[in-house]
Amino acid sequence: MAKAMRSEQVRVLAGKEVRVTNETVSIGDVRLDPDNPRIRFQLRRSGKTKPTQEDLQKLIKEQSGYDGLQKTIRKAGGIHDPVIVRHDGTIVEGNTRVTVVSTLHEGMPSNPRWKTIPITRLPKDVPEQAIAMLMASYHVAGKNKWLAFAKADQIYQLVHKFKCTPEQIADE
Repeated sequence: MAKAMRSEQVRVLAGKEVRVTNETVSIGDVRLDPDNPRIRFQLRRSGKTKPTQEDLQKLIKEQSGYDGLQKTIRKAGGIHDPVIVRHDGTIVEGNTRVTVVSTLHEGMPSNPRWKTIPITRLPKDVPEQAIAMLMASYHVAGKNKWLAFAKADQIYQLVHKFKCTPEQIADE
């Protein structure tokens, strides 16, 4: 196997410069986040309080758009945009892409295309509010639209948990 690539880069998150690392890691080195807004909502509905990674994958596979994304990733031979993870490997942005690659890896464990994924790792000291704002920027008004309930839940978290003002949320 080729040597893993790793580089550093400065990104701006919630108005602050943050030094991140870009890496290629084994698919098993990242974990789905049960606190992801789309997953969190589905978990509440299912009544599961201590979900396994398999439980989370099942919920993600049930979401609209999963099958189309799996087909796209399979045809492309991998993912293009790095998955964003916390310092400990918990996924911030990319739970569905990781589920797709993990599923393809399970079906074809010897295929090198499904053994690793590109990630952008956030440092340990990134505030939770900045991570929540990043997720909102991607999904409330950004690249991948969440369903209305997930958007509302994320905005609720920003206002009530992180004490963000409507102006801060709109600016982000």
